[in-house]
Amino acid sequence: MRLKTLGLFTFLSLFLLCLNSCKKDKEVTKQQEVTFSFSEKVINSNSFKSLKNKSDAKAVIVTIKSSSGTVTYDKKKLDLINFNGSFISQSLLLNVSDNYQLTEFLVVDVNNSVIYAAPLQGSTNARFVSAPLPISFSVSKDKVTNVVPEVISTDCICQASDFGYVSFDFKIVDLVCFKMNIQTIDTATRVWTFIAANITIKGDTNQIYKNTFPAKTDSIKLQSKYTTYKISISKDGYLTKDTVLTNEQIKGYINQPLKIILTLNPTPIAGTVTDIDGNVYHTVKIGTQVWMKENLKVTHYRNGDAITNITGGFTSSKTTSGAYSWYNDDQNNQAIYGALYNGYAVRESRKICPVGYHVPSDSEWTTLTDFLGGESIAGGKMKEIGTTHWNSPNTGADNSSGFSALPAGQNFSSWGAFFYINTSGEWWSTDDYYRTVDYNTNSVTRYSHSGVWGGLSVRCLKDAE
Repeated sequence: MRLKTLGLFTFLSLFLLCLNSCKKDKEVTKQQEVTFSFSEKVINSNSFKSLKNKSDAKAVIVTIKSSSGTVTYDKKKLDLINFNGSFISQSLLLNVSDNYQLTEFLVVDVNNSVIYAAPLQGSTNARFVSAPLPISFSVSKDKVTNVVPEVISTDCICQASDFGYVSFDFKIVDLVCFKMNIQTIDTATRVWTFIAANITIKGDTNQIYKNTFPAKTDSIKLQSKYTTYKISISKDGYLTKDTVLTNEQIKGYINQPLKIILTLNPTPIAGTVTDIDGNVYHTVKIGTQVWMKENLKVTHYRNGDAITNITGGFTSSKTTSGAYSWYNDDQNNQAIYGALYNGYAVRESRKICPVGYHVPSDSEWTTLTDFLGGESIAGGKMKEIGTTHWNSPNTGADNSSGFSALPAGQNFSSWGAFFYINTSGEWWSTDDYYRTVDYNTNSVTRYSHSGVWGGLSVRCLKDAE
């Protein structure tokens, strides 16, 4: 065996860096490249006369064990690069400063037929080479290690057992390993972020991979026997993205990752729900939740009992039980903005939301805003687009979630005055907090309230299935 730091092979090793597939970060894992060449041992015997040309060599098959005896690579296939008769393999990574043994080494042609083999210690053919396998070697930190075992042609009357192998007949599964990530862009800040999503891959017409892909750049290994690969990415609230690559195209993402961009679904999954008064509300699925797209406007509890209508505004002395009002006591606001309900109505056991729906809790509001990227940017994704109902500038509004928030204002003053129509939308939770979205920001604000007597809007959320 010869171990050497490449002189002639230095350029070749650097060239192979771009071919090496799916390597781990060296700085993190403290690994270094190892390559393989081979030296043909010509035997002066008719029995060992090679019928093959050395140029037929296309790849090597290696098995490597660590110093503890653990198999690090088992029959790993590494493509060979032929530079004017000098061969060097695709590199692989091993831990720096560790000791290893090369326990199997075969050279194969384009048909994966073994044309050269390095004999094992104790085999019949071991006497013909100076260093039969296993060969020990270590990996240096700052240089590529090249391992060069001696091989003998298999074009002879010898059997695999004469080289110390059980058989030369084995199945090689060619793999392709590529990098990818999944990203989305926040339309308000124009910041790209990695997101996790479901991934399914078809090789030609066969499903060959299904998993949840993480929110980072990562690698996927697939069999390299398919003509085309269809990569399907899906996530609740986003449009499904299909990408079709040829066998050659997918190999182009060995080093540079394939970037797949998901966009929020502009037409989210929709439906309708009807309240006790016969009002029909559109619904929208956002992430795992289904929300009403309009503010509640019902005037009866779910059991048919009337909800008290308050005029002149809510005050702490006037309202001590469930009640509603129209903004400025004008019922013309019902159709667009819905009603304003006090906290007593929200917490009533007779319930104000339609069957199958409920007033959301504080944590359920947080689930919504977290799905939309956090409170700092969720408001723009929730607000109705334009200035028909919102005052200008209606900052960041794109309604990409389909929530269609409207600025119905509030009635939460000690003297019963109404405030903030066209500038603010404010909604109850069943806890001691409420949410607001304003015309001049793309954020959602979480406030604690001073009492349950004031009037805010209600958005109902579908019960968990």
